Amino acid sequence: SHGFSRNQNVMKNLAEHYASWGILTITMNLLHSSLFDNNPTQDALDLVYLSNQFGGRVIYAGQSSGGMRSVLAASIDTNAVAAFGLDLVDLEVNGYYLALNSVLDLAIPVWGLLGEPGDCNEDANGLPIYENAPNGNALRIIEADHCDFEDPTNLFCRALCQGTNEQFTNDEIRSVIRSLSTAFFLWKSGINEAGELWWNPGEGPYDELLNDGSITQLTMLHNFQTELNLNEYKLYPNYPNPPKC
Repeated sequence: SHGFSRNQNVMKNLAEHYASWGILTITMNLLHSSLFDNNPTQDALDLVYLSNQFGGRVIYAGQSSGGMRSVLAASIDTNAVAAFGLDLVDLEVNGYYLALNSVLDLAIPVWGLLGEPGDCNEDANGLPIYENAPNGNALRIIEADHCDFEDPTNLFCRALCQGTNEQFTNDEIRSVIRSLSTAFFLWKSGINEAGELWWNPGEGPYDELLNDGSITQLTMLHNFQTELNLNEYKLYPNYPNPPKC
């Protein structure tokens, strides 16, 4: 799902990337995400209706307020196996936050990536969602701004939301976002459980990103309680990186 007052075109490259890994990926224009008609709950119901036309398990994912709508959809769809936010922005209505309120008893993974706090993501107000979800987890992509979670983005977003880069280029930041999100979808969809290595402290891909300063862990992980013992060394490939035809 795309962000507020945007459309499916800003998710096109991401959707095509996920599909190249064998993940059935669907993106649509949200009908109630504009200055004239802002109804996240109805958009969530629309997402569930669309998903149910295809059947089977589903991971709801979205950028900005589309991430909020994805969490709402996951909370009402019994076929949902996970919800994933790309610099998710929550919305306060009548004194409580929509996505935060919906995850308090939601058992499925509610995971995501956040950029640096700023005006365009309400100073990272999506973080409490991951902190309060029973199975929540969030990473910050260092130096990522709100537009880095769209692909492709445009000059309008860059003019409003672009931050300062001192360590990483926009391409490097987007590569990390793609790798982590793709790995999560492959893992939770059951297509490739090796995607877990990108999210598991103590494993090569995760530790490499942590050590080079690309990410920081924002939440306490309750997902990996087993003791990690070093039994063998492994050299992991550049993954996700599908071969060219």
